Amino acid sequence: MLKKLEWDSSFFNKSIYSFENSLEILREINFDNYDRDSIIYYFSDKLIPELSSFLVDEKIVYSKRVQHEDFFVDNQTFFCLKPTEKDRDIFYKFSIDSSHMSRFRKSNLFKDDLVDKLYMKWIDRAYDNMDLYYFICNVEQEKINSLVLIKVEDKKAQIEIVATAKDVRGQGIGKRSLEFSLNKLEQMHVEDAFVTTQLSNVPACRLYERCGFKRYDLKYIYHIQVKDLVK
Repeated sequence: MLKKLEWDSSFFNKSIYSFENSLEILREINFDNYDRDSIIYYFSDKLIPELSSFLVDEKIVYSKRVQHEDFFVDNQTFFCLKPTEKDRDIFYKFSIDSSHMSRFRKSNLFKDDLVDKLYMKWIDRAYDNMDLYYFICNVEQEKINSLVLIKVEDKKAQIEIVATAKDVRGQGIGKRSLEFSLNKLEQMHVEDAFVTTQLSNVPACRLYERCGFKRYDLKYIYHIQVKDLVK
């Protein structure tokens, strides 16, 4: 049935639910006691033609077994940084830039300024949990050119952000940042790494596949307002 998402509901100031069952079951729900502007994140393993106008994401998860690999990375310009407060704004920008194809951008149910704040929260969460997060960066002439933000827990790594500054894109910095990150994870004895993107984000998919990641899971995500189900 519907599951209330308390954090999302509080952040967006509207009732938000998740649903992971068949369309038939969704249609059987009695919405009389639900606010008509409530939003349902509907996660499906397959495309649902009847809901095509509500499709906001084809979320693909890649996985990779971490092992020793002879990546060549310049250790003079790539670092695992201990971020300072003065770095926070640049990391905010990387996080916001990385969201350009996210489902929250594609959906017309969320304002851009609020989505910006959502992705800034990712950085705040990392700063608040520095024992779990690692900031892998390319730094040249005191300028941070890229960010790979990784959460490591129980020998598993979740790569949450992969971003490169616009003025240095096309120079291979993103790929080398990811390779440097995988080297670091191997040194930390991490066993598996995961990264999520959109199937439509072809450059990101190609990058992960070139670095040895394999497709692990695919979910279709629909954002539906209750009022669209009770017409």
